[in-house]
Amino acid sequence: MGDYWFGRKRTGWGVRPASFMGWLLTLIFVAIVVTLYLQYAAAGDMTGFFLWGGVSLAIFVVIMLLKMEPSDTSGDEGGGE
Repeated sequence: MGDYWFGRKRTGWGVRPASFMGWLLTLIFVAIVVTLYLQYAAAGDMTGFFLWGGVSLAIFVVIMLLKMEPSDTSGDEGGGE
């Protein structure tokens, strides 16, 4: 699978963690969101929660896109003429 942290799903859209580093990054992201919730949202500061949650999500998505298995763009599903 190479050095990819996230692999394409066999059916449907999206990706899934495909290596230890992919799972670790996903768990760190979840821990950050829970911590932000406990720190900001529980105190009534939804602006801080959404601001830092959005920044965290953007960083997670950028890393995911950089470490994602490339798509098969051949378009050949094997059922052609």
